[in-house]
Amino acid sequence: MWEWRGRRGSRRKITTLYTFGRALLLCCLLGLACHALGAAIIEDHSSTWNSAGLNETLARGYDEIFPQELFERVVHEALVFEKYEKDERARAAGGGYMHGKGGTFWRPLFNEHGDFLKPRFAIEAAIIMLYKNDIGASRHDRVAGGEWWVQKRSLKEDIGFHHDKDEAMASLKSTMKFPEVSTVTYLRGEGAPTVIFNQTTPDGNAQVPISPREGFLSYPRENRHLTFRGNLQHGVPAELAPENSESMVQLRGKSGERITFLVNWWATKPLGPNCNTVRRRKGGRKRE
Repeated sequence: MWEWRGRRGSRRKITTLYTFGRALLLCCLLGLACHALGAAIIEDHSSTWNSAGLNETLARGYDEIFPQELFERVVHEALVFEKYEKDERARAAGGGYMHGKGGTFWRPLFNEHGDFLKPRFAIEAAIIMLYKNDIGASRHDRVAGGEWWVQKRSLKEDIGFHHDKDEAMASLKSTMKFPEVSTVTYLRGEGAPTVIFNQTTPDGNAQVPISPREGFLSYPRENRHLTFRGNLQHGVPAELAPENSESMVQLRGKSGERITFLVNWWATKPLGPNCNTVRRRKGGRKRE
């Protein structure tokens, strides 16, 4: 089934999302990664989902989310931060955080008066723009800021099925805590789709429902933005990439990489050491 959904009278064209029947979705379950964790924190996300237009649908998509000039600046900065985070992880004890996890960045949205903080660089301006698109123009009681990071993968590389969570809490306390809303913004138009199932976990082990009954596919397209409920299982199966993806990349003279900018909306900042605040210092940037 093809879905076209409007929101708040907006004229923005909503991304086409593919809703599959149960039989097709079960094919994608092969190779699902299950993480044996101790427990999950169950929270009421309904007010945030309502603001994001997600109470009656698992996901939404938006094309041309950023003005072109801002988009180009975000792409440039994203590649800088992706390399910076990778270098920092390589210098960390043991080559990274627990269980081979990477690091993310935290951007608080508001000052003590409830006004948006002034952005210091393009990515922070983009985060404010995404918040206004995803949640609304004013402060929401359940969203204090955005956890963000950049993923750069080869076109043939899978991203295993997983739940977004507070990674440090999961590693250190064997407890899963989910963001309010998860988002993906595609910085390149190549690669496999993001696949989202209507499955969450009550304890970090089992999936509810056991087999998905509903799901969405969102294929990469430059400047496309995807939002979905933050407690849902999702992944990127490389086998679903378009067959001509690599040849098209070569024709355009680009490297064969799938690059995404991810921002998850949280009520509170995820724990360190995985999630860090970007602070300016003379001669560069500092994580704390």
